[in-house]
Amino acid sequence: MSKTTACDPPKRHKMALLTFLGLLFPVHIIPPSLQAVLPDSPLIHVSLSVVIMVGLMSYLIMPLLTRVAGDWLYR
Repeated sequence: MSKTTACDPPKRHKMALLTFLGLLFPVHIIPPSLQAVLPDSPLIHVSLSVVIMVGLMSYLIMPLLTRVAGDWLYR
């Protein structure tokens, strides 16, 4: 059995700020990049942009941001 310590979840305004900061770069880079590469189909652009950003936010950006801002986040 592994021991885990329970702590209160981070405050919502802190998570909202980290999410905002995490989305700034991908929102400005990914959609224009896909529009330059893919055929002219708004549905494909939006769908792929969302898939890529959700993956990046879930597995790369938010884990990195929560690690970097951990002390502040759980204060």
